[in-house]
Parts: sequence; C-alpha cells; structure tokens
Amino acid sequence: MFTRKNFSPGLHQRLLLWLLILLGALWMVLWANHYGQAERSARRDIDDRLRSAAMLIIELHHAQNPDDATAPLSATLPASGPSGSEEDRVRLFTPAFELLDRSRQLIARSDNFPDTPVTNTTGFESRDINGETWRLYTSLHAQGNLMLRVAFAQRTQEATSRSLRKDFGSPLLWLLPGLALAALLSVWQGLAPLRRLTGRLRRVDPEDPKPLAPVERDVPRELQPLVHTLNDLLTRIRDTYARQRAFTASAAHELRTPLAGCLAQLRLAQLAHDEPRRTRALERMRESIKHMTQLIRRMLLLARLDRSGGGIETQTIDPGALIHEVVEQHEQAATEAGVHLEARLPSAPLSLEGDPALLNAMLTNLVDNALRASPRDASVVITLERGDRQALITLSDQGSGIPAEERERVFDPFHQGIQGSDSGSGLGLTIAHAIVEAHQGTIDLDAGEDGGTVVRIRLPCHDMPAG
Repeated sequence: MFTRKNFSPGLHQRLLLWLLILLGALWMVLWANHYGQAERSARRDIDDRLRSAAMLIIELHHAQNPDDATAPLSATLPASGPSGSEEDRVRLFTPAFELLDRSRQLIARSDNFPDTPVTNTTGFESRDINGETWRLYTSLHAQGNLMLRVAFAQRTQEATSRSLRKDFGSPLLWLLPGLALAALLSVWQGLAPLRRLTGRLRRVDPEDPKPLAPVERDVPRELQPLVHTLNDLLTRIRDTYARQRAFTASAAHELRTPLAGCLAQLRLAQLAHDEPRRTRALERMRESIKHMTQLIRRMLLLARLDRSGGGIETQTIDPGALIHEVVEQHEQAATEAGVHLEARLPSAPLSLEGDPALLNAMLTNLVDNALRASPRDASVVITLERGDRQALITLSDQGSGIPAEERERVFDPFHQGIQGSDSGSGLGLTIAHAIVEAHQGTIDLDAGEDGGTVVRIRLPCHDMPAG
C-alpha cells in the first residue's frame, strides 16, 4: 500500500520541484520589482505632467499678456477631465493650478485647485488637504513676479500606478504557467538519456549480462562514468556467473567420480563370497567417501570465504606457533610418504591479525599439496621470516614443479595442471589464494633452485610485544 513513509520522489519530481522553486522566486522578484517600478513610474509621470502643465500655463499667460506679467488670464484650463471610464477620468485628470503675483495676490485659479496656504517653498511636495493627499509643484517666473502652483490629487497617481501594473502585470501572470510548462518540458527532455539508459538496462539478460553498447555517441558526458561503472559491474557479474557455472560443473564431475566408485565398491561388497574381497571393497568405498567428505569440506570453506567478501573475524595470533602446529599435524603423513617435513622459525616471535582456523586450513592445503608432489626421501621446508611490516611464509618442495604457463591458472577451482592428480581435489591452492586475499596478503609461485615449487605468502604483521 502506498504511504507517505515509503514515498520517495523521483528525479523528475525533484528537479522539477527545485526548478519551479527557483523560477517562482525569480517571478516573485520580478513582480515585486514591477510593483515598485509602477509606483515610481507613476510618480515620475505625475511630476512630469505637473512640470509640463506649469510651462504651458506660463507660456499661455505670457502669450496673452506680453507686457503685463500680472494681468489676469482671459482663458483658463478646464477643471474637468476627459470623458471615458472612471479610471480614465481619474488618470487623465486635468491638473489644478493657481497663479499669484509678487504680493501673492491671486491672478488666476482653476475651479478644482485645493484650498491650501501659500508658502515660499518651490519644487515638488505632497500635502494632505481636507483628508486627501495632493501632489503640488510650485515655481517662480518673471524674475519672481509670478508664482505658479500646479496640483494633482493623489488618486491620479494611484490610478496611473494601477494602469501601469495592469499593463505590465498581465504578461507576468501569463509568464508564470509558461515558465512552469517550460520547466516541465526541459526536465523531461533533459532526463531523456537517463530514461533510455534505464530501458537498455531493463533489456539486459540476467542469465547473460553483457555490457552496454558504446556510450560516447548517445549518452551525455555526465552519465558516461555511470555507464562505464555499470559496464564494469556487468562484466564482473558475467565473469562471476561463468566461474560459478564452471565451478558447479567441475564440482559435479569431482563428486560424481568418487560417488560412482562408492556404488561400484558397494555392489562388489554385496556380491563378494569371501571376507577379504568384501573388506577390500568396503575399504575402497571408505576412501571414496573420505575423498568426497574432504571435497565437500573444501567447497564449503570456499563458499564461506566468498560469502564473507573478505570480511573475516580476526584476532592476534603467532604465525610461528601456527606453522609449528600444522607441521605436527602432518608428521605422520610425511613419515608415511617418506618425506622430511621441517619448519624454520625466527627466534623472535611475530604477531598478525587473522583467523587462525582459516590460516590453518591454508597451510594444511599447501602442505598436503607439497607432500603429494614430493618423491620419497625429499624435503618439504616451511620458513617464516620477518619483512618490512610483513610476515613472509615460504614453503618449498622437491617435486616435479609447476610449468611457468600453469602458475597463473593453478589458483582456479579444480585446476590440477597438465600432469593432473589422482588424490587432489584441485581446490587446495584456490582455497589458499582466497584465504590470503581475505587477510590482505599476497601469494605467488616460483620454481625452486633444485626443482620443485616455492610458494611465497606475505601477510601484514607487527612485532610481538615484549614480555
């Protein structure tokens, strides 16, 4: 069920929301600026009209009385405004005026001029007269012999301001939905490559995840790192699937062989008429079961390492003590194989952070491989040395060795080399490699000076504290 708690807006909604917020803020700034600009423009218009009216009145007076500056006007400006709507009559209202002589005696006056005291102040000013605000312009003419006062009611300025806001505000009102639509189309078109990329990812076959086609042609530069990362991920997934299929097929083959042997020996035991033949069949069946048990145990260990992804639980351990323990565990097997097994440890103990069970399994697999590969009267030597913040573990045998072209592949699951092995599972070196990597170490193989194979393992370590 859709709830607010699990709602997460998509990228389209997020971008559109932020774009609308920015455009809305810009629109509000434009509207506020337009509102203030209309007020200022209306005031400038009123002041310009007052100044122009003053000039016209003075020119009219001078034209009628060129010789007598104080003579009265024979005609005055009409007091009423033009016809039309109330808004137009107010906005186009004819300015009121008053013409005074030097002694401030009235020469001419319009009917609508407000009754306000005369002052010596010139220029523009606003006055409250009988409860109404007027804009007043006072000027002196004819060497100070004439004083002209021209006035507009405040409602004229307000009507002009409303007219300007209406003329310029209507486009702004239509601009808002236009901006919203443009933002929607821009976001939709801008994210079109992302939708195409999503469609291409949906078409990826989960059973065979191939990398996407080259992206330079139809993917924006900003999305190309994402596509390259996805291609790397798909390549790794495909390789992982391939390894898993190969691992499953090899495991099935490795388990099928001893299982078939068990069934065959069980059949022989059932048909045997004497005790020695029955005992031999049961003993071979026990060896096959033991081989399957070892193989399954190693497969489970590999699965554990793969599942942990390198995140193992560690504790401080002494690698020298661990090597000594593994050598003791294999003394009987070495004696039965006629191989001399030896550990060479430093006098000062070392310590490292690791999982003792995993490191024991690593050394056990390596020693098992070395004992199987070594002929009788050969030696297998494990050496522990201190390096630069490293513990260097070297295991050398005197077997037939591993060809150079095989050394990179011996870490693959179930790989047993060109010569093969009758008793090995092909997982020993794979497990050792996985365990070393889980401990942030390295492992490599080389040929020994007297033949055989040398395995070198480097693990991060620190000196054991004294005492």
